[in-house]
Amino acid sequence: SPDAIDAIIPFGMGVTLVDAAERAAIHTVFGARAAQIPIITLTPAIGNCGAGNGAIAAAVAVRCLTEQRLPARINTAGAVGLDANACATRAAKLNAILVFTPSLGGQNAAAIIRSIA
Repeated sequence: SPDAIDAIIPFGMGVTLVDAAERAAIHTVFGARAAQIPIITLTPAIGNCGAGNGAIAAAVAVRCLTEQRLPARINTAGAVGLDANACATRAAKLNAILVFTPSLGGQNAAAIIRSIA
């Protein structure tokens, strides 16, 4: 359920229309809670890796779950209504991370990666 998600890794492409659609989807699914869920922003830090974005995001999610830490966010600002602005790395209680990777071609994928207790 949406209540079980502790962090989100969106594509965060840096294209206004695409980012607005991702933001709207997050707000639709999570409602008022969307502003409280940490967003892990990879693209502003490492660039657009094309078809590799999903695999990189999944690897980062596993690392976050293993270390119980959120990575620093750089080169981000203006994500209205989301916890996505620049910040330092920080500890977090993480059990489930939503990873989604849309594309300009229309393919979309989402996965929830959970820690094993």
